[in-house]
Parts: sequence; C-alpha cells; structure tokens
Amino acid sequence: ASLLDLYIIPQLGGTRLTELSRGDIQQFRATLHRMGKSGHTINSAVHVLSAAIGAAVQDGLRESNPCIGLKPVPKRPVQRRPIPVAEIEAIRHELVQPRDRLVVSLLAYAGLRPGEMVGLTWGQVRENTLLIDRSVSVRGGHVKTTKTRAVRSVPIMSPVQADLSAVRALDDVSARPDVSTAPVIAGVRGGPIVWANWAARVWRPAVKALGIGDGHPPYALRHSYVSLLISAGHDVVQVAAWAGHSVDLCLKTYAHLFSERQGMPGEPAEDVILRARHDSSSSSSRKKS
Repeated sequence: ASLLDLYIIPQLGGTRLTELSRGDIQQFRATLHRMGKSGHTINSAVHVLSAAIGAAVQDGLRESNPCIGLKPVPKRPVQRRPIPVAEIEAIRHELVQPRDRLVVSLLAYAGLRPGEMVGLTWGQVRENTLLIDRSVSVRGGHVKTTKTRAVRSVPIMSPVQADLSAVRALDDVSARPDVSTAPVIAGVRGGPIVWANWAARVWRPAVKALGIGDGHPPYALRHSYVSLLISAGHDVVQVAAWAGHSVDLCLKTYAHLFSERQGMPGEPAEDVILRARHDSSSSSSRKKS
C-alpha cells in the first residue's frame, strides 16, 4: 500500500493499467532513480506493479506483462548512519515525559526494533536483562514473533535502567495486578503506544526544535546501538546476538564500522552514554541560567 501511495499512483496513476508499456515501466524506474530511491525500493515498486498487471493478464484485459524479463535494478550496499550519542542525549533531554525518554533509550541503548519496543511488557524486564521474544506490528497492532523469529536477551545498561525506574515509579507498576502483561510504554488508554503517532508527535518536533531537521529517523537509534557496541570492542558474534541479527547480516551491514574500529581500544558504552547525558544536562542548565 505504501509503495502504491508513494510511487506508483503519483507517477503512473494517470495511465490505464491495460495501456502501460515496457517503456513506461523503464521510465518509471528511471524517475525513482532520479528521486534517489534505492534499488531495493525501485525493485519492490516494480514487483507490486507487476502483480497488478499480471492480474489484468489473468483476467484477459491485456495480453502480456511488460515487467516480465526486466533485470532488477542493482542494489547498492547501504552504510548505516548512526546518530551520535551527544545528539541522542540532546534529543532525549528535549523530551519532557519519562515515557518518551525511555522510548529513546530502549531504541538507542538496548537496540530494540520499534515493534519490539511497542510490544515490551514489564514481564520481559528482568533484573539485568530484557527478554525480547515478541513484537507488535507497527501498522496492524497485532502481536507477532520477532523479525528473525528468535528470542534474545539484551543487557540493561545503567542509563536504560534509570529511565525504566523513572517510568516504573510514575506508573506505580508494582501495585498493578497485571504487571507482567502491562506494556512498558503505555498509551493514553493503558495499551501500547501507536508508533507512527509517537514518531510524528514526539520525535520529529524534538528533532526540529534542536535544528537537526528531518535527517534523523528514529529507527537510526538502533544503528547507534550497534555502533556503540562495536566501539566498545565487542566482536561480531556478540553484537549480532544482542542486536537480533544473524552474524552474516551484521557483518554485511556494519562492516565499515568494524573496519574503522579494528585494532583500536574500546570504550564501554555506558561510559560514553553517561558522559553525553551529563554534558547534555549541564548544557541545558547553562542555557536556563
């Protein structure tokens, strides 16, 4: 649906499905390329378009599918760009509500995917680790397995523990009879938050208020987590386990970060975060005074 709304209808919505030619499809791909879209996005859009034309062929509305036989657009390797910890802490400090600050910490310092964060319950919060065994669809809201269908245990760093404690005290979690199934990040009615609403109403205004612009999507916080682990000197096997990746995918995606840090002494991630958090608080205090 998003591929239709963002690319196919705006570019081809004025052309009848039965009149689309191979040249139209090639021009469509060229237009998306000029827009800076990745090979993956272009190929996915053509796949959806091909399915629609294929249905027209099956219904006898046209004789052939012009998408058949087109070679996929080459996929350029993507280098993930993590948000620097100093900027993460500045954004987090801009947020007023403890729940919003905890969202940032869970994504940036525990590496949770948005669906895993939305689906996190207090029963999954152990003394020193988070048990990640489920996710919630950020579109449909239904509970599902993690992206890799695997269960993982993520260490809780002290900055995350502090933000968890702030929300736990605010919600008086210990007094709730349904504490084990209650969402850690609760919405207005007590259920899980809606991810798209949080990103639009909380994250984007905070980022813009700091003059950063729209260059930092909240998902980039997960890349910051991986970057912190690599900078701390953890090997690819451990990083992949905590991030919920296969070793091959982790190495393929973050090979440039591993190469940059090779042979360099590591600095504990907690130290980096706590220093940035202190600097952010001090900077805010100076501005107020």
